[in-house]
Amino acid sequence: MRRQTRVLARCSLLTALGVVLMLTLGFTGVGTYAAPLLVAMVQEAYGTKTALTMWLATGLLALLLVTDRELSVVYLTIFGWYPAVKPHLDRLPRLGGLLAKLALFNGSAVATYAALIPFLGPEEELLQPWLLGVMLVFGNALFWVEDRLLLPRLVRVFRKRLKKWF
Repeated sequence: MRRQTRVLARCSLLTALGVVLMLTLGFTGVGTYAAPLLVAMVQEAYGTKTALTMWLATGLLALLLVTDRELSVVYLTIFGWYPAVKPHLDRLPRLGGLLAKLALFNGSAVATYAALIPFLGPEEELLQPWLLGVMLVFGNALFWVEDRLLLPRLVRVFRKRLKKWF
């Protein structure tokens, strides 16, 4: 019982920290990409189920509290859940894993923005197909940075220095 209480308390604090990151860094958009790093730490320490629960709690609280709804929705639907499932996708063969990751990212990004565009009310010139394609290419580049650079380095640092606190 004590271990479960500690896990709940730590995950609650990290959930609150994720919401604070999105609140304070939301005006630059960095909070949406920094908060999933907390999900990666929870996934490494406590497993996928706990990490997905934390992601959902952070996303729902962000929808309620963060002023920029688009960033909250992007966290909830595109970037927030990925660190929790990344270890499972890394077990796939190299090419199959890469294709699965890209399919998940692009599918969630296209579905999210297809649902968001009517509510955002962007200018007509922003809906040009070539511009949407450029945005998707930049999104894939950002996803690659998260997948290949940020998350592996964070996991290494977590294993070396932070694991003892969890």
